[in-house]
Amino acid sequence: MNTFAESKNFKIVKLINGEDLICTIEEKDNSEHIQVIYPLKMQVIPRMSPNGVEESLNLSPWIHPYTETHSFQIPSSSIMLITDVSPGLSRYYEYVLKKIDQGDDINNDEIHDEILE
Repeated sequence: MNTFAESKNFKIVKLINGEDLICTIEEKDNSEHIQVIYPLKMQVIPRMSPNGVEESLNLSPWIHPYTETHSFQIPSSSIMLITDVSPGLSRYYEYVLKKIDQGDDINNDEIHDEILE
């Protein structure tokens, strides 16, 4: 799974069904599809903090556990937006991918705390 570390050109892909993905996109000449690699689904969820309820970004495997595939073709007609990722979100994405690669359980609350330290 070390392929993700080779490219820091991560993208956010917003699908017309409302899902938001963070991934790497493989450049192709085919305008009918895009190839997304290591997509993680992005969800903003409430979490308790010492200051009360705050919103937190949760990253989880997009299609897993239905497949072990890490690369998917998405029809261009299903995509609303593609944009660059902030440096902080890039670090978070790499960290979650590393946890997945190591077979660790993903506890996004713990990940948030580790990244903030």
